[in-house]
Amino acid sequence: MAKTKQAGDRGGALFRRRRFWARTSAMQMLYKLDMQKTWQADSDMLASFDELLATDGLLAEIDAELSPEDCRKAREYAWQLVEGVANHHQELDTMIQRAALNWSLERMSAVDRAILRLSAYEISKVSKVTAATAINEAVELAKRFGQAESPRFVNGVLDNVRRAIAKKKLAAEVTADDGGAAKSPGEE
Repeated sequence: MAKTKQAGDRGGALFRRRRFWARTSAMQMLYKLDMQKTWQADSDMLASFDELLATDGLLAEIDAELSPEDCRKAREYAWQLVEGVANHHQELDTMIQRAALNWSLERMSAVDRAILRLSAYEISKVSKVTAATAINEAVELAKRFGQAESPRFVNGVLDNVRRAIAKKKLAAEVTADDGGAAKSPGEE
């Protein structure tokens, strides 16, 4: 199904803005969950997320640019991201830990952790988002909310995540092409 652009939406700018707002909101909620050390994706978390959105100045900023329908879609995507990261946070943390050479999760800033979890989720679990898009958006979040060195750090870690996932997919494809069994040289 083809995406339809809103009138005046040159090149999907409103779609990209809606997605950036969704990622920003999700990152803020993930930061909050990390600080609270809770990862239960339930109705209480959704109520807390809605409260965050209602009190966030970004919501008013984006409301001026997007239609109510676009705001609803952005909220839904943001919640999908929060719920996905909450449900897979241990797997994502392992992935990030392996990709962040010589860095423990505890040593990273909480903002960087939230951005990395969000983008690692998109890279590994959201098939409609390319790794390049997820990484670029993460770098933009790091520029806006992180420390001076955050964009470079986030980019490097997520590129390692992307490579690890690509390597794993390639290995799975090779195994599938071989019929699940390794063949010795010369076998056909």
